[in-house]
Amino acid sequence: MNSNQQELWSTLLDNKIVRGDFPKDDHQDSPWYVKVLLTFAGWLASFFVLGFIGVAFSFIIKNSFVMLGASGLIISASYLLFQHSKEDYREHFAMALSLAGQLLMLFAVFDIVSGKDHIAWALTAFLQILLMLFIPNYLHRLFMAFAAVISLQFAALPLGLFYPLGGVLMIICAWVWLNEFTWPAHIRKFRAIGYGLVIGIVEFKTTFIFGITGLGIRRRLSDEYFWSDPWFGALLAAMVLVYIVVTLLKRNSINVRSLPGTLAIMSVLLISALSVNAQGFTSGIMILLLGFASSNRI
Repeated sequence: MNSNQQELWSTLLDNKIVRGDFPKDDHQDSPWYVKVLLTFAGWLASFFVLGFIGVAFSFIIKNSFVMLGASGLIISASYLLFQHSKEDYREHFAMALSLAGQLLMLFAVFDIVSGKDHIAWALTAFLQILLMLFIPNYLHRLFMAFAAVISLQFAALPLGLFYPLGGVLMIICAWVWLNEFTWPAHIRKFRAIGYGLVIGIVEFKTTFIFGITGLGIRRRLSDEYFWSDPWFGALLAAMVLVYIVVTLLKRNSINVRSLPGTLAIMSVLLISALSVNAQGFTSGIMILLLGFASSNRI
């Protein structure tokens, strides 16, 4: 422990925020850029693992239910590796196993629910959310949060639920980052999920901007379902921004009915109204607000 850490710990002790001695951490974490590089390596390795399974155990991929059971075993093995290993190479071997198991399960589910792709994607998203919550690895959680957003996107598009899903993702992301420090023991979990959601939301809105989200489906359903129209998405985004602003005003002891509070709320409502036909603008404002509020430069 260096002098700065000792001084900080003493200050926290004096203010009765912490108790006891400074916690020991023998595990030296790798830089984030090394972890990102190893993640891509894990992706590549997962395809090799799948190829090995396909060649050595060809009978597995011929039966969807056998393939489903095999994928469950592979994911379980990755969970055990994550639980009992802190070395980078073992963690990323576990990552490769997890990705291979998920891909195998994805093939099996698509085969079982043939012709109902939105159900397959919804089930995949559910699996990824479970893995995000229960596998104790920072990078795996981040990637699972991002992958769950992608899967939910493909599940929502055929049903005309693009705009409602965007609002749901925004409110979850806002809640995660606004409660980042509420449970100190789970800060790393919140951050991993939060970063995955932010990256997922950026991807989600970017695909809309470049017109590769199935707009034909949205337009075909817009006459029958109100939630398939842009104004509904703008309304949900406005509610999220108001929630963020009100929370931050209260956190900084500013009365919501005061002039600064009223101006802040009116501003986000105006921004939301102007962004009905500018997809991604409110999401960008949300990310800026959350980052600035928590002094998070990333």
